Amino acid sequence: MGAELSTARVSRLTALGFDVASVRAALEACDGDVDRAEQLLRQERARRETAARGGGDGGAEEIGRAVNSVLREQRPWSEFGERFLWPEHPRERMLTNLVYYRANYLILCVAATLVAMLLVPQLLFTAGLVAMTFGGAVALGNTPVPHIGPLQLEQARGGGARA
Repeated sequence: MGAELSTARVSRLTALGFDVASVRAALEACDGDVDRAEQLLRQERARRETAARGGGDGGAEEIGRAVNSVLREQRPWSEFGERFLWPEHPRERMLTNLVYYRANYLILCVAATLVAMLLVPQLLFTAGLVAMTFGGAVALGNTPVPHIGPLQLEQARGGGARA
């Protein structure tokens, strides 16, 4: 009888769109109380949806989460530079390597960029200008440029008027 009630509880909550593993965990956390488990699952869903929309926490925390997610994918450096074998299929090997070690490559690129900026201070100024330009473009979005208007499809494809 307990198994039937348990199945009924799980079925009731999965019918609301929650996955079985989350339902079982919520029921266990709430000592089998279906109403409390439903409330807990709804709160967790609302929290995830708010985080997905980028609501509330601010940009610095989102950047921190993105950096942490990249760093979690990092492979050990000993494995990264262990040995080099000439590949039979260089393109396939390169693509596989880039995907598997993408966090390691990202760390190397950031480190090389920082070293270059320290050695050549003009790069720091240039990087700041590029960042401000990019930030301005993101902030403006699809806002039309004054006296020019929105970019026409022909202009965007490079098929504008030719002389």
